[in-house]
Amino acid sequence: MSRGLVTLGIVFILGTFSAAQGATIHVPDNFPSIQDAISAASNGDTIVVRPGTYTENINFFGKAIALISEMGPAATVIDGGQAGSVVTFNWYEASDAVIEGFALTNGKGINNEGGGILCEDSAPTIRGNLIHNNDGRGIDCLPHATPDIT
Repeated sequence: MSRGLVTLGIVFILGTFSAAQGATIHVPDNFPSIQDAISAASNGDTIVVRPGTYTENINFFGKAIALISEMGPAATVIDGGQAGSVVTFNWYEASDAVIEGFALTNGKGINNEGGGILCEDSAPTIRGNLIHNNDGRGIDCLPHATPDIT
């Protein structure tokens, strides 16, 4: 009898641990756009973006998610289409909000602020991105922003 309880306990612990790791979402396989994937994601999820050019402007909306390109900035571009900052962090994101491995281009900052990335009241992790050809500063960190940029 006790052996069955021990097995049940192990299964429960393993099941709980797996669920806590978060899901992996693929763009465009699971969602056609990066913003759609971000909107559907939950804290702890990882969004993997396949190579290509995605014309959109994205906002993490406070989510603790990792947005990672599958093949790096030479193969995966987010083009802001001159419609605003390419990436915005302005919902108090912390270091567990990650963007990694993208070329961020063709953004348009308001008043020259953050054509590539606009970061306000947030502390995201910005890693291994190529930020170029934006109207306005590549990365703009407004008051109370403390991103980790590498």
